[in-house]
Amino acid sequence: MAYYTIDVETTDKDFDSEGNIRAEIILDWFQNAAGKHSTALHAGADDLLKEDLMWVLTKLKVEFEAKIQPNKKYKCTTFHVRQKSVTFKRDYYVTDADAPMVAVDGSDLLVPDKNKALVKGASQWCLMHYSSRKLAKSDYVFPTSGGDDMIAGTFPKIKGKNPEYISTRTVCDDDIDFNNHCNNTKYIAFAEIASGKYCSSELFINYASETRLGDEIKLYVESTEEETYVEGKSSDDKLVFQTIYK
Repeated sequence: MAYYTIDVETTDKDFDSEGNIRAEIILDWFQNAAGKHSTALHAGADDLLKEDLMWVLTKLKVEFEAKIQPNKKYKCTTFHVRQKSVTFKRDYYVTDADAPMVAVDGSDLLVPDKNKALVKGASQWCLMHYSSRKLAKSDYVFPTSGGDDMIAGTFPKIKGKNPEYISTRTVCDDDIDFNNHCNNTKYIAFAEIASGKYCSSELFINYASETRLGDEIKLYVESTEEETYVEGKSSDDKLVFQTIYK
């Protein structure tokens, strides 16, 4: 089962002051779809924990093809693209709830048509040992889609020229996920709050290191009319994340 689809629905509170869906919401949809898909493949968080393993998201790119509307139902689909050495490529797309369904994998499995995607996503994951937080190799082999990537090309390398320190964010209880660290979906929200600018068309995030409850993240911002760059650093200046978005 290379594909997995979940039903999602927006509410008024999912949108920013400019009427765009908050990027954190889209990332949460992606995360939920990925988690349920992995569980269905017997490689979910609980399965991995038995082997002292955990999934770690390292890179994520999102492109908005059309505007998501409030109080409306959608479908979020995810699929494995490929795996190489210790990295796993997983893509995503969001469609209207009534988007046409098409057969995939040469089987009877029906999924929403990729060509009707309103939002596209691409991500890179790896496995780490839960106890040591060190990179791990695994025998897990996932079924792949055999289709094209949702977003063509490789993940970019980004770096700010001279970002300005804006504020410090302390990781709180509401930010923590099942891996006992700050949820990946939270960093884009930290960035948007610090910069005062919201994502509306595309974003890329590089996750460099984890943070835990009580950790402080210093936020640095560099903005132009075209895009916004934000990086977060720990109290000892270790890079936590970088993001660039429009």
